Amino acid sequence: MAMSSSAAGPSPLPGRIWFGLAGAVCAWTVQETLGAVLSGIACRPGLPGALPAFAPGTVRALTVGVSVVSLAVAGAAALTAWANWRGLSEVPAADAEAEEREPFLALAGLFVSVAFTLAIVWAGLPTVLVAVCGTTR
Repeated sequence: MAMSSSAAGPSPLPGRIWFGLAGAVCAWTVQETLGAVLSGIACRPGLPGALPAFAPGTVRALTVGVSVVSLAVAGAAALTAWANWRGLSEVPAADAEAEEREPFLALAGLFVSVAFTLAIVWAGLPTVLVAVCGTTR
């Protein structure tokens, strides 16, 4: 059973709870959106107003950079969620039964952050392994 927040320690700030819950999701969303936009610009020959700065090599560097920054944000969100959970409960996460609002959000943030951190890694792999305008079959 989960300990109450008063037994385990003071409650974390609401911003820390929400960052732990939504930080990795937002980082993944930014990674996917910017990757699609940048690749779309680079892979459409003759795009009106296209800039030479959006050459495939530049787009690859930008998308790798976005993936690395997204991974850092997601990792920070996961660590924040872990710290929130440890501050609110003395029960290991594997045995958790978060029955109150703050411990539930902290534990949910931990699971969501880990899942989306892995999603960022998987979404970033094609940037490194596949040509920017290439396809896989």
